Amino acid sequence: MAGDSEHPLYAIERRAERAITQELRVLLDEVLALRPALNMDDRAYADGLLMKLDRLIQDQMLLPELERSLPAANAA
Repeated sequence: MAGDSEHPLYAIERRAERAITQELRVLLDEVLALRPALNMDDRAYADGLLMKLDRLIQDQMLLPELERSLPAANAA
């Protein structure tokens, strides 16, 4: 990303590391909105960031399922 450490995609990625599911969805929408205006290199970075945001959302959605199943597994 052309050495610009203040690029919006970098800021979004930093925020994603500590975001809850709802904020991750907002960040995902922000990346999608930025994507058409990006050059090819930045667009490739944005695509990777979209995959990362999607994975973080899925992980947060899966965690409550795992937490619910653990007490049942321990009781058996």
